[in-house]
Amino acid sequence: MSDDICIKTKKQIAKHMEAIKRLREDLDSYVGTAKESQVGSDPENIHERIHQHEEKIQNLQDLLTHNGC
Repeated sequence: MSDDICIKTKKQIAKHMEAIKRLREDLDSYVGTAKESQVGSDPENIHERIHQHEEKIQNLQDLLTHNGC
């Protein structure tokens, strides 16, 4: 049972890490072009979204530790 929780949690962490990677690419692209393309893609918004994903990763890592993964 706990192995299943560990696997699911690790997959969630991987998804959040991938989301952060994409957001950082968006940020690089935004800085590179220096123009506002889509609504909600301004640097401040992107930084906030990255921070939210980082918090979720930390919470999931704590869950892994708690479950002995």
